[in-house]
Amino acid sequence: MSGGIGVADLLLVIHAHLHECGGAGEACTKCDADNPELVCADQKCIDGSCKATCTQGCCTATGCQPGTTAQACGINAGACVTCGYGKQCTNHACVLDTSSLWDVVVTGADIPAKKLNDSDWDPFYGAPDPFVKLYSNLGADSHTGQTAFQTDNLHPAWTTEVPLKGISAKELMNNLSFEIWDDDFDYDDQVGGCKIGISAANFSGVVQQVTCNQTPSLPSVTLRFKLVPHT
Repeated sequence: MSGGIGVADLLLVIHAHLHECGGAGEACTKCDADNPELVCADQKCIDGSCKATCTQGCCTATGCQPGTTAQACGINAGACVTCGYGKQCTNHACVLDTSSLWDVVVTGADIPAKKLNDSDWDPFYGAPDPFVKLYSNLGADSHTGQTAFQTDNLHPAWTTEVPLKGISAKELMNNLSFEIWDDDFDYDDQVGGCKIGISAANFSGVVQQVTCNQTPSLPSVTLRFKLVPHT
């Protein structure tokens, strides 16, 4: 077979990859390099005998674990997982710890070119100088914060703006709202805004987007943000 890979070579490649284990972009390891009793399951090296015996918990390289802690969570003899920041192990599954603290990072926004009445945001065909206000509350607890303004920008972008810091997941899920304002010399104009519906899935650290519907007095606007662990 000229210019190709032979069957024997292909089998060697397959055999080599069968011994490599890993996931989430981490470097692969060979489970049996130091211990022939280890096997790869769920992209983790676990005790090979654990699969057959650990029916009420999860498996690690050292054997069966209860599967009830954030450091080793799982059930049905699956590989134990580490829940990570802001998560706790409940009923053998990693779920959001609503008491964990988070920062709200604003990354960008989109603003229409004109006001609802088709007038310019600023005099002489001027674009707005937008900044974002954020609000959260739960019962008697409330927090507010805002970004710096961006000059003459319909699509402002921020990289290090953290208007809200150290807010509990429970409070953010109860109410997280934003408003976009146009910074002016005399008085600021509200551009738009609305409440952001936050669920457990939003606590991922990735940029997310919310668009507010147009109201009788304010146009539709879009905000991009992410929730990151508080440090």
